[in-house]
Amino acid sequence: MRRESFSTGTTLPAIVIAVTQLHLLRNVASAYYALWLFAVLLAALYVWSRWGVLRALDRRMVFRTVLLFNFPLIGACAGLIGGSYESIAGLIGGFSRCLFVLPMCLVVIVCPPSVFKRVGVVIVIFTAIAALSIPYQFLSGPIEWFAESSERAGFGRYASLFGSLTALGTVNGLGLIAAVAMLNSAVAMCVALGVILLGSILSLQKAAILNIALALPVIFLLRKFSFKQGVVLLVLLSVFAFAASVYFGDELLGYVSSIRFSSDSEYAGDVSVSESLVERVVDLPLTAILFHGVHSLLLGVGPIGGSGAFGFADVPMAHNAVVDLLLVGGLAYLVYFGYFFYIAFKLAIVGLRSVSRNGAILGLSMLIILLINMPFSSLLFFTPSGAMFFAFALRSIIGSVDKGS
Repeated sequence: MRRESFSTGTTLPAIVIAVTQLHLLRNVASAYYALWLFAVLLAALYVWSRWGVLRALDRRMVFRTVLLFNFPLIGACAGLIGGSYESIAGLIGGFSRCLFVLPMCLVVIVCPPSVFKRVGVVIVIFTAIAALSIPYQFLSGPIEWFAESSERAGFGRYASLFGSLTALGTVNGLGLIAAVAMLNSAVAMCVALGVILLGSILSLQKAAILNIALALPVIFLLRKFSFKQGVVLLVLLSVFAFAASVYFGDELLGYVSSIRFSSDSEYAGDVSVSESLVERVVDLPLTAILFHGVHSLLLGVGPIGGSGAFGFADVPMAHNAVVDLLLVGGLAYLVYFGYFFYIAFKLAIVGLRSVSRNGAILGLSMLIILLINMPFSSLLFFTPSGAMFFAFALRSIIGSVDKGS
């Protein structure tokens, strides 16, 4: 009974998620690492306490997820033999980055159905806070311990609480979907949607706009809004839109006007969509491949293949998760990644036939959006925000299968 009561609380999973999402605190105090180690211990205890009541399906997903995050060690052996690392300490540091989000992923995956809803609310809250951190910086200036700010189209571009300049724009659509799925209150849902939308647009990312577009059909598929909810949504979002136009009108209009689809435009404030696509799909990946050597695509080189995401800031970054998979773990890692998602999709199809099909729709749509983002971003499931939604999607799928079995 004591083990079961320990496993059914919401506080412990919330602590592990919070510590992981507040990873930028490492820039403020070294005590953060001690806090993270404490969260790892809590996560281990949580998984142990739940192990006896988990179904075989959950246990298999735990093992597959552990392998997914440990697979770079195989590539690291090839990289070490090939002289990719200047020291063993560098290799250990890089591998620790690979494992950073694993405890959080496992906590979310094994949490019981009675807790999952509340865990989802915690995830939405952190997404809203991360989104809100961007307009806050437009009003009060950059936060020193965040990632370094830059400029785009003549306007300041700020990082969010989630990490890099691009972190929010790759998961904002997932945050919108989670808000609609997890929040029962129409007011709370509208506030979350408004905040996430505002932060997404002010992130000045083309990817953020794309992910909003990808999230919209999923939102209306997951939730049927009543007339009253529709009215509340319309009123509150109109208020958010008016406030945004008052405080950030120049920035929003300037950025929207800078978006162009071809390079023959006279406006030179930002690269075009077509140029950005070529850069992410061809130029940057090719630079990273040539740096490590074409042979690295076969066996990988371990964490250093992930560049700055794994602590190797001076190594060229591919900004393409497909190429990252090859550089980190070689062809075998790409194959295993495909197998992992094949299993997840197969479970989702089973869930779609169950009475709890919304969970399968939720998880499957999130995984698809993550896959769509892969050619234009780094390894999302290794970043704290990306891994949070990755685990959330897996738990949603598993839950739909459990209820339908």
